[in-house]
Amino acid sequence: MSASQSPKYSFKSAFTASTCSAFGISGLWLFALSLRFNLDDIPQLMSDCNVDGGDDKKIDAIYIDADERQTAVIIQSYIAKNEKGQEPPSNKASDLNTAVPWLFSQPINKIPIHLRPHIRLLRENLSKGDINRIEFWYVHNLKESDNANQELSAVQKSASASIRSEFTGQEISIATLQVGNIQIEDWYLSRTNSIVIPDVIKLNEIEGYELKQSDWNSFSTYITGGWLKKQYAKYGDKLFSANIRGYLGSRRSDKNINNKIKESCTTEPSNFWVYNNGITCLVNKYDYNEEEKILKINGLSIVNGAQTTGAIGSVDKIPKEVLLPARFVECQDSDIIEKIIRYNNSQNKITAADFRSNDSIQRRLRAEFDTLPDTKYNGRRGGAEDVIHRQSNLISSDTVAQALTAFHGDPILAYNKRSEIWENDSYYSKYFNSDTTAAHILLTYSLLKCIESKKSDLRERSDDLGKDEELQFKIFKYRGSTYLFVYVISQSLEIIMGKPIHQKFDISFGNKQRSECVEIWEPIIDTAIPFIWKLESALENGLNNKDKVNSCTLEFTSLLSSTKTSNRKIFRDFSKKVVEE
Repeated sequence: MSASQSPKYSFKSAFTASTCSAFGISGLWLFALSLRFNLDDIPQLMSDCNVDGGDDKKIDAIYIDADERQTAVIIQSYIAKNEKGQEPPSNKASDLNTAVPWLFSQPINKIPIHLRPHIRLLRENLSKGDINRIEFWYVHNLKESDNANQELSAVQKSASASIRSEFTGQEISIATLQVGNIQIEDWYLSRTNSIVIPDVIKLNEIEGYELKQSDWNSFSTYITGGWLKKQYAKYGDKLFSANIRGYLGSRRSDKNINNKIKESCTTEPSNFWVYNNGITCLVNKYDYNEEEKILKINGLSIVNGAQTTGAIGSVDKIPKEVLLPARFVECQDSDIIEKIIRYNNSQNKITAADFRSNDSIQRRLRAEFDTLPDTKYNGRRGGAEDVIHRQSNLISSDTVAQALTAFHGDPILAYNKRSEIWENDSYYSKYFNSDTTAAHILLTYSLLKCIESKKSDLRERSDDLGKDEELQFKIFKYRGSTYLFVYVISQSLEIIMGKPIHQKFDISFGNKQRSECVEIWEPIIDTAIPFIWKLESALENGLNNKDKVNSCTLEFTSLLSSTKTSNRKIFRDFSKKVVEE
């Protein structure tokens, strides 16, 4: 390839075809986040992460996941109009240094108001120990450069110093990453290929046994913790290319499984074998020489054991006594490979949500959604296929769970603890039960999507808003605002419909398309949005106070009730479209 030619990246066509491309200059960082963390509801991601407003202190987006990954990502992006022969401007990478004091040390009342909710939430989670890793990303559509990496190295040093000063006693790692074409391609390929490590790896002094079937072969043995740590140090997240999730980090908590893995590795190394389930790996091919006791594997991806691998990889020194079971599986059948990946991912507690898809409720809901026009539902949490080959009519299971939870009474849980909706049997059965129908889910989901659409419209017109709309947009900038709005609309339904609703799970819009459902909500949202300012006190310090939520809801519903006469036709027309079984 000549110097004037640009390399071809396979992710480009996938990006163009994805929902992310509709978000303009924000699209690439959205695409990168979705690949990196298997996030499938792009409009919701944009709503949560995008930093709206001109004075952004060199921050384009802040992604926070204190619930599962204990990770925050600070993003600065740059999009070159012409990619050929250009190098990413290093000053855009160094701009992240400007962001550091605003993120960690500036008094909250001096931070631009549109940034405060993001930074306040970040600081609160850092203080509580719910974030143990912060990544600074410089996202661009060019090939990565050494100059930009040098600037990012300076960002890492300044951020580390600031964290040590402001959050003493907390174990928080700082990483910087240049997310250009090469990195995005790597993430993309890791999501589309089961095995991205092509190397031949040799294991010496290995004993074990082989099991062969018509569609697969497997070799079962044991490995040392030291060997696994070495592979993690060399390959990092590429080890988990076929896994539903990578390493999720650890916290000093009795409830954190990964922290317990690390503890048992160092305090009871000789018992690690019986405490741990070990790892299962997909390989392109393996060969075992029984006489020489050498196992050669070609290609490697850990499909079960990502948490064990990451925990061992983060321990400074692995005792030689640490041993763990290992299976190496050779298979070429894509259907069986998919099932190997799915059925092997049940070791870590938080993966339980991915396998709710097997219960009777989710199976029934999938069947019901098949009878609704232009809507698909898979009943499990987002994965690689959702990100890469997402159908335009596929609704996110995570967003469904959050919409149901907010609609039925708990916007705080919906926003702050998404994974608990799936993990906790009590929560799960409250929102996914025999009364939950696909048609009702579509009613709640379309309400959330209608609200998100209103927020997106205000964002797009942010330079030309009237005074009232500026106030509405200000409230929408608070994180969690869309879920709180879903809740207060739900609490206002009896006012809107002019009659008691005995069982909210019984209401729906019948057999309608998703777009039709969103349109039904639009007049209600347009009527209610002038009162959204009443929700500010429940949002300004984070959506976490039930008393404030209840107080705001009472004030909101009272104001909406006072408009019943003037909005009689709008409310009546809406009520006619609601089906109550």
